[in-house]
Amino acid sequence: FQESKDILKMTFSTDSLGSQGGMQRQINEEELKIFYCEIGAAVWHIQYIEDVLVTFVVAKRHKRNPTTEHIAYERLERERKGTLGSIYGRAKDEGIIPKNMEARFEKFLNERNWLMHKSRTESSTHLYNDILRNKMLNRIKTICNESMKLKRLLFEEFQSFLISEGIDLDKAYKLVDENLRKLKGT
Repeated sequence: FQESKDILKMTFSTDSLGSQGGMQRQINEEELKIFYCEIGAAVWHIQYIEDVLVTFVVAKRHKRNPTTEHIAYERLERERKGTLGSIYGRAKDEGIIPKNMEARFEKFLNERNWLMHKSRTESSTHLYNDILRNKMLNRIKTICNESMKLKRLLFEEFQSFLISEGIDLDKAYKLVDENLRKLKGT
């Protein structure tokens, strides 16, 4: 019983706020909406980079070990079920991730893991302090921005790979545009 009380005490302790200063108060409804929107945007963009990474990795593996189109799509769907960390780790071990991107990817992966797995337990008390709340929001925005930047860099690598394989990107872009028009109903 005492152990449970100690856990509760640690969970709801304000000691984690330290001497950061800032006004202690409950987050208001508008701030909470912004907080949730920033988390949603970050998660959405993390999923984009996961998709670009999976597609890039599967294409590179297909180059090394060619298969039928059907099996290649099965590989793609199977890989899409993996986590960013597992996909990245295997791709790095296989030499698929460009060396100049590894450190940046690993830092991003650590921040992504904090957001997805630890932010609530490690930082929920920060919502009650203006300074710490702003720091946490900036951290989430940074994760979102870095996911967009890494996605662009990875996509450029993917484009270079496709061009080196003789793939006609104009044809691919026309297909993408056609699919987007269908989605938009235009």
